[in-house]
Amino acid sequence: MILNELFEARQTHPEIEYKEKKVKGVLDRVIALLSGNKSGAFTRIAQRYKRIDRLQKLMKEERDALNKEIKAKIRPLFDVQDEIYTRIIETASLTITLSRAQSGTNEYLDIESYVEELEKLMPGMEKQIEALRKQFTIVEEFEKDESVRVRVKEDEGDDQLTQYASRAAAMISARTEALGAQLNSIKQHMAADGLLN
Repeated sequence: MILNELFEARQTHPEIEYKEKKVKGVLDRVIALLSGNKSGAFTRIAQRYKRIDRLQKLMKEERDALNKEIKAKIRPLFDVQDEIYTRIIETASLTITLSRAQSGTNEYLDIESYVEELEKLMPGMEKQIEALRKQFTIVEEFEKDESVRVRVKEDEGDDQLTQYASRAAAMISARTEALGAQLNSIKQHMAADGLLN
């Protein structure tokens, strides 16, 4: 069965047309051009991908908005001078980490211009090459916003719930035992008085 699937031929169908692409004279790709119902099945898949992409975008926007809100709530809790440190908020349900504020510069080399000028020079021109490197190096300043990391402490909440449930079960069990003992005492008194057969 598996061997038959491996050696299956391309489908002969009016809604499928095959094209081959060669790279450097060697077959590299086979493209199936679909139309009609065959195309429709994949169009529905494409719509699902589009929906997933929209949802991912919405979720990212929601997360970014929530992070912005969290930053606005965290910053007033610390001194302005504390922004050079990592700031952490801990509660019973989560831990929020706000990274330190960072700023600096990005430096990159305009390679095309650099290479063009190097080609014009002769070997042994180190000073001129270094001067060119400095001439075509572009420095950009940047400021990196603090990042927010939130860790929800699900386990601790579950542990507290488990503890409460255990305490409640122990109280119910103790109360049931006490009521059972009282019921047995009442039964014994009734039997002693001849009220029970």
